[in-house]
Amino acid sequence: LTDHLSFDDPHESVRFEVSPAGTPTVGSALARIPKSLPSVLVFAVVGMGALAVWLAANASILVTGNYPKPLYGYQRAVNRWQARLFSYHTSLVEGYPPFRLDPGRES
Repeated sequence: LTDHLSFDDPHESVRFEVSPAGTPTVGSALARIPKSLPSVLVFAVVGMGALAVWLAANASILVTGNYPKPLYGYQRAVNRWQARLFSYHTSLVEGYPPFRLDPGRES
């Protein structure tokens, strides 16, 4: 999945890759819901923090015209966690998503 976000630079994009492991079924996806409740609850708290960071980033963009790198890194980490959690829920990956905010590397 690739999404182009910038009209200024057509080469700037976001790329998301999942290497499916196993054979996803409806039953396996439903069985993972109770197992992933702890991660979902922690993610809900982290997501509320992401809302506050989003508001602060918007204010910063309005005032300074820049998106602060620490806020950007936090939002990237939250989005990565969400992608890992959704990939686990849909049985695309076997491993339980880790409880960590990992912004990954910028490419």
